[in-house]
Amino acid sequence: TDFSQKSIAKKNPPQLKITFFPEGGELINGIKNRVAFKIIDTYGMPVNVNGIIKDDKNNTITTFTTLHDGMGYFELEPNNTLKYFAEIQTANGVSSNFALPSIKNEGVNLMLQNGKSRISVIVNRAEQNKEKYNKLLLAAHINGKLVYAGNFNFNEDKTATSISKKGLPPGIIQFTLFDSLAMPLAERLAFIDNYNIIKPNITIDK
Repeated sequence: TDFSQKSIAKKNPPQLKITFFPEGGELINGIKNRVAFKIIDTYGMPVNVNGIIKDDKNNTITTFTTLHDGMGYFELEPNNTLKYFAEIQTANGVSSNFALPSIKNEGVNLMLQNGKSRISVIVNRAEQNKEKYNKLLLAAHINGKLVYAGNFNFNEDKTATSISKKGLPPGIIQFTLFDSLAMPLAERLAFIDNYNIIKPNITIDK
């Protein structure tokens, strides 16, 4: 059975599927975006590869590589006059192209830096209709409980904040960025690792 499965896989190598996850939810024109990705094969198994990000004029923008289990990230400052794709060369030497998500002409970008003791949050906005995004609200929840709320004001250069992790329970923290009408604009998850692993003492009687 193993021999027949290997023979089939050799004749019909599994196809790759790549999913892109722009930080905050969407690619925004003219703003540096961090884009996470995950690559799996036909059978849903993670695939570790190297690749290139190119635009539709065949210019190389950046390179990327998987860090673990088919996942990784790269940074891109998209131009809405161009289209972008990832080029991946598989083990059999065949190159495949995968289109990146569409680019929004306006909006905001939410970036997190999850440090040892604090989480830094940075907000950027596109130039088009930027006045709509002068005043923003950031809310953070853990298990449905509000643990942080703060304002951003681009007119006053308040575009970043830092949140202490001290006293927060371990688990997933969800950040949501709202406009002045309380409409959600961007979202991001992070992990709070405020826990210690206790090693049990094991006594063997026999």
